[in-house]
Amino acid sequence: VIDTVGHGPERLFVRSMNGTRITFIGSSGRILETVNANEATYTIRGDEGYVRAEVSNSLDQTAWTQAVMIPHTGRKDN
Repeated sequence: VIDTVGHGPERLFVRSMNGTRITFIGSSGRILETVNANEATYTIRGDEGYVRAEVSNSLDQTAWTQAVMIPHTGRKDN
């Protein structure tokens, strides 16, 4: 279950009560970052196209957020 999703111009935040892994996914299914925790913050680089989060747990249950469209800034901070 996804409890909280928040986003601003520089970050996407996701929290889950029962999640154990959060994967941030960009355009073309590109995995941007994976965090083994029940909450995570992804820092937007500006070249993703969109970012969505996939939250999974130890029971192999999975939930996804809607995609957050990212305006292209040309910035590629790592």
